[in-house]
Amino acid sequence: MTLKRLLILVAILCLPLMAHANPIGAGQACYKDGASNRNFGTDFFVHVSNCAETNRQNMYSAIGSLTQGNPAQTQAMLGMLQVENSCGGAQSNRASCNGTYTVAATCSGCTAFGAAQIIRPTWNGLVSGESKQYLISQLGGCGGTGAGLTNPQTTPNGTIRGQYEIFRQSLCGQRSPAPTDQRYYGSLVGVSLLMAKAHNRPADALARNASISGALTSAGLDANGVSYYATHNLGAGGGRSFLTALANNPNASVTTVLSSNIIKYNPGLYCGSRIRSGQTCPNPLTLQQAAQRMHNTLYSSSCMTNGLAALGMGAPQMGLVNSDGIVADASNSVVAMSGELAALEQAQNQGGAVSEEGQVSGYCSTSVNAEKPDSLESCPE
Repeated sequence: MTLKRLLILVAILCLPLMAHANPIGAGQACYKDGASNRNFGTDFFVHVSNCAETNRQNMYSAIGSLTQGNPAQTQAMLGMLQVENSCGGAQSNRASCNGTYTVAATCSGCTAFGAAQIIRPTWNGLVSGESKQYLISQLGGCGGTGAGLTNPQTTPNGTIRGQYEIFRQSLCGQRSPAPTDQRYYGSLVGVSLLMAKAHNRPADALARNASISGALTSAGLDANGVSYYATHNLGAGGGRSFLTALANNPNASVTTVLSSNIIKYNPGLYCGSRIRSGQTCPNPLTLQQAAQRMHNTLYSSSCMTNGLAALGMGAPQMGLVNSDGIVADASNSVVAMSGELAALEQAQNQGGAVSEEGQVSGYCSTSVNAEKPDSLESCPE
């Protein structure tokens, strides 16, 4: 068969899938790159270059359902979108306009995937133990009563609501594949962002700690946003260590708390210049400079302002405090964690699923077990 005839055959096979797309899908995936077909729970995966706005609107809608008008949570999640996927603008060869967004890592051995770029070991940790029960409660429980995020009033967007429902069924053992199938469920915008919310819960307590919020606020930085993204990028333990060190000595180098791999694979956050292959960062930033970069990336993009506008909210505000979730440590010291924060951190690290090398990727972030960088852009050589 000639190449031309093969391309025509592929187009014929894909067209019915594209014509009958639905919110959660059930058809076979059709890959532009010729990979073998598999039912990913979505109708098709083809490279579509004009889907950025559709991706953004689906992400905004998912965040609206997850935060329910909470301005602190909303701003933090919108800022995360800008860092992790250029606010829906980053494209991969497996992107579509029907509520899916894969943005798979582009390097060999990388596992970051989806809108929130969560790596596989972190994903597996989140769908077990305490975090699994949290996810089920957010989705309305296993009774199938249409409560929580599966309630139309909570999630008006039918596409996102459908994604929540199939994930709820999987977590409750009512459908396959299992919730550990990151490639299946991580491609669903609503599920990826729900997993980020579950992972980043410890950030609430860190942002409300007097030492951390004082250090960030005095530097003109937003404690809520920086605490959220530090937790997202470095994990519960890593984020706490970074922010504790910053509160104690903001002019200390990031090398005092971060490994060379984390710095190497997050040069946009922690290094002052390009890092050449096989070398370490020649000029690591100070802790305060790194926090400044996080703040600038989160709040200087149109993702924040456009997302808030799409959700009917006002302009971005600094100094917001999330009143939901974890009770903050009342002391001025973050060396001793509150019991609830400690329990969450322990739950995230159960089973050896996570390491201090960073749990969730951002930029060219390192992953668990020092695997290669996960990136939306080309990682530095």
